[in-house]
Amino acid sequence: MPAFLDITIPLFTFLIMFTVGTGLELNDLNRVSRTPKKIVLASLAQIVCMPLVGLIVVNLLSLNDYIVAGVLLIAACPGGSISNFYVYLAKANVALSVILTGISCLLAVITMPLVMTVFMHYMSVPETFHVPVGRLLHTLIWFLLVPILLGMLLRHLRPTLVARLDRWLRVGSMMFLGALILQVIWQTPGVFTLDLTETVKASAAMAGLAILLGFLIGKIMKLEAYDYWPVVVELMVQNVALASTIAVTVFHQARFASFAAIYFMVQVPVASVLILVCLKSQSNAHAKNVRFIPQQ
Repeated sequence: MPAFLDITIPLFTFLIMFTVGTGLELNDLNRVSRTPKKIVLASLAQIVCMPLVGLIVVNLLSLNDYIVAGVLLIAACPGGSISNFYVYLAKANVALSVILTGISCLLAVITMPLVMTVFMHYMSVPETFHVPVGRLLHTLIWFLLVPILLGMLLRHLRPTLVARLDRWLRVGSMMFLGALILQVIWQTPGVFTLDLTETVKASAAMAGLAILLGFLIGKIMKLEAYDYWPVVVELMVQNVALASTIAVTVFHQARFASFAAIYFMVQVPVASVLILVCLKSQSNAHAKNVRFIPQQ
């Protein structure tokens, strides 16, 4: 594995998670206590459903050990910050999306070691997926928890500055994510193309199952479209930056990072379709509401 990846991928991840933190404030977390049902249920769904999706995919598809490990790593990760951008484009509840992303990332310090340990002890995982829990916790603290808390601290101390730089921070975060994906492809071209068909198939299956579960959960929670779509998107979008950092710093496996990169590339067109469907559904709902407004 190229040593360069050990530096660049964690750095990009730190900066992306810092941006996630600047989008959060204590008032956001206080909303959980004021409207607990929607946020708590959606967060639980995000934490529980993707590991289940990962288990379904590795049991239904015939995959080699590296792809199995890549699927399980992505399944254990929290939500990705680019979901907030997707929800913004879909003109849905961005605030809800930001809160769900932030909560899943903060809780990942607990949930990721737990989920990955369960995978390791209760199913037949490849030798390459054996998790050094201490090193995993160290990585999660320094490249997930610390940058998010620093971002929140900056927002608390300099709210005007953060508000002024918000657009640049969001654009910068997406650029860092794009740079991370390109870095993985550039540094590991042979690994990236290895088993490409199986990897794309597994990625598409994960994204598709996540969306189906998101639709089901949204229906069960009886959410309006404005809140419904963020739940669907959040469930599908995983933190590929964090997955890549864990791949290179904990497992020292570039093939795991390559799976994360391909999952992201599969996720983008799927998210684009979701955005179009969301915009269409909201447009139809608006037209229906206008039609039934009584004339004065």
